[in-house]
Amino acid sequence: MRRSILTFAFVAAATLWSAPSFAQSRSQLGPLCTSEATPADQQIDACNKIIALKAFSGEQLATVYFWRAVGWNKKGDYARVIADTTEALRLKPNQALYNMRGSAYYDKGEYDIAIADFNDALRIGPPSGIIFHNRGNALRSKGDFAHAIADYDEAIRLNPKEAYSYQNRGSAKQALGDLDGALADINQAIRLNPALPSPLINRTVIWRAKGDYDRAIADATAAIGLANAKTPVNIMTPPGSVLISAYLHRALAYEAKGDFEHAKPDFDATLAGAASDAGSKANQATAKVRLSLLSDPVEAAPQPPRTPPPASSGEPQTATATAGPPLGSAIGFWLP
Repeated sequence: MRRSILTFAFVAAATLWSAPSFAQSRSQLGPLCTSEATPADQQIDACNKIIALKAFSGEQLATVYFWRAVGWNKKGDYARVIADTTEALRLKPNQALYNMRGSAYYDKGEYDIAIADFNDALRIGPPSGIIFHNRGNALRSKGDFAHAIADYDEAIRLNPKEAYSYQNRGSAKQALGDLDGALADINQAIRLNPALPSPLINRTVIWRAKGDYDRAIADATAAIGLANAKTPVNIMTPPGSVLISAYLHRALAYEAKGDFEHAKPDFDATLAGAASDAGSKANQATAKVRLSLLSDPVEAAPQPPRTPPPASSGEPQTATATAGPPLGSAIGFWLP
């Protein structure tokens, strides 16, 4: 599903380069602007140059704004994502644009606006597992776990091989106290995509809730290894969010185990990351408080509270303490 929907966006973009004028510059700029793989700054620059040609209008120009928004999203500049998708929606509303803008509002922590955009996306287009998944993330971040699970159920029905939806449904189940159901879902996410670090982070939280600190630490360590190995991530994953989440949850597991000497450097590592999304900022706020308590020479730090499940990896959270990506979401893009 993800690839076929993205193909629609590429076909629309391809029409931009067919006219004979500016043929050479378009042949160079077009693929740079309209590719997921283009580095963010190059993508934004190429799209800027295409817009400056003033040769396009309507749906074609909306397509360029969409892809420039993808570039801004890679940089975690959600205000500019919202600005570009809003302009594109003015030119030619479509499902992908509402989904992209909703994802940016989600990463900013503006969940009600995100839900409104996801509702509009579902209203004007066909049922989409990606959009049900992303709306589920926003509902989960608001604490509406039952409705979030219903959206993840629908996402899984439409796309049963998508790991992120199992992962995030597991997080919602955990929040409702169903640890065994949560563990089953997250194990399924790991089976579907063992290269993803975020389900391991979510499982870290469950092991800690069950009091199995060694397993929690092992899963968080494996997640950090995957993230540091530069495993490809969904382009909607907020920059740096996976490592911020992984270090935080390993630190909390060490702290719960009473191993404060290992917890402290992990809290430091959590704070060292550059947070661009609401979930990562919340994770860093947690790390700052816990590190302050561990550093108090007068009294021992209390045991860490049972934390809510990580925001969809990305979650948001994706996202929100957050397990980092994924997931995030141009219509073919999942929010972790």
